Amino acid sequence: MKQHKIFEIELSYSNNIVGVKQSEPVYTYYSNLSLVVENLQKILAMNSWEEHNINYSAVYRGIKAKKNFVAELKYKGQKFFKINIRELLINPALTDLGISKRPY
Repeated sequence: MKQHKIFEIELSYSNNIVGVKQSEPVYTYYSNLSLVVENLQKILAMNSWEEHNINYSAVYRGIKAKKNFVAELKYKGQKFFKINIRELLINPALTDLGISKRPY
């Protein structure tokens, strides 16, 4: 089977905000890192979150170095939500699960 890499975006709201309703994290999956960054920048700009440090090279370096990229978006010192971008592997190589060969 062919192995493929996909990118998972997890968006989770901060717990310390009183006026915002708690919700479950939102997960989105993409097959291309440039699409991840492009769509994330567009969505943040549409919702007036212009001040952020999310660009392709920052995300790429974070994923290569630490296997994930984390950005926390703040407004007036309060953390509103956290974006976590991870690389996942689809169809990983099958292992033998520690089972040895049958004796003859």
